[in-house]
Amino acid sequence: MHSPEHGAVWISYQPGLPADDVAKLAVLQSTRATCWSVPSGQGSPIEATA
Repeated sequence: MHSPEHGAVWISYQPGLPADDVAKLAVLQSTRATCWSVPSGQGSPIEATA
């Protein structure tokens, strides 16, 4: 992915993550460049790649 080369953080989370947890992650979106995905079959509830 090209965006992380420029400092963006890619955040992915499991479908069904509680809305309050998603809201906490959304704070990151307002503070830096982020990419988001909600893949099925992800092993961890939340993953971040920089």
